[in-house]
Amino acid sequence: MEWREIADNPPAEFPGLGEKSFPINVEIEILAEQTRSQLREIIENQCGILQLLDISHPVNINDIYIDVNVLKKITSQQYLAIADLENLDPRNFNRVGLGDVEQQQIAGIEAAKVHTKLRVLGRPGVGKTTFLKHLAIQCNQGKFAPHQVPIFIFLKEFAEDSRQRDKFNLDYYIGHKLHKEGINNSSVFKKLLQEGRVLLLLDGLDEVLENDLDEVLKEIRKFCEQYYKNRFVVSWALSA
Repeated sequence: MEWREIADNPPAEFPGLGEKSFPINVEIEILAEQTRSQLREIIENQCGILQLLDISHPVNINDIYIDVNVLKKITSQQYLAIADLENLDPRNFNRVGLGDVEQQQIAGIEAAKVHTKLRVLGRPGVGKTTFLKHLAIQCNQGKFAPHQVPIFIFLKEFAEDSRQRDKFNLDYYIGHKLHKEGINNSSVFKKLLQEGRVLLLLDGLDEVLENDLDEVLKEIRKFCEQYYKNRFVVSWALSA
């Protein structure tokens, strides 16, 4: 007889004949590493190579990437009360040569380490997409978020696909994308999400059509709330 049929309250972690038993944390580590291996070449091809307009051949991202420093606050969106303006020190007033505002900067990679939900804002062309791709490559190589699986999404493509299907579902879109890339077991992706083993990089929110923007934002918020254990980075270009 099968031993579980006659045992009194058999322990769930005790393996049966031919079964393999791993602690949960070991099992998820193996699953994450297997998925990273499956996606490694795809991420390298998607994020490691850039095609620049004025260069005839593809360029490796590591050959052109420079460290990005970021401000914690948006200088154009800081507000002062009237009383504060009346007592404003000229040395802190960054106009007409009256002084420079000195604001603490931190390295972009450090900001991504500290904040599990990061929104990267900046003018067009300052390197937001390159920064997100750099994070994907660093994760792919185990130098950043080494226990997570990097997934890079162009939000414009997500919006266009969702509009054609008349349904905005980031969970479905990523699962379908992974399926096309060889990860056929949808439960694998779900398990990684539930255990916080995904680095989700969402690029180009500003490129989404205005008619789709509300749906895309709603879906991102829902996804982040549902799978809050993971790490999220979204890029958005500020208008000139």
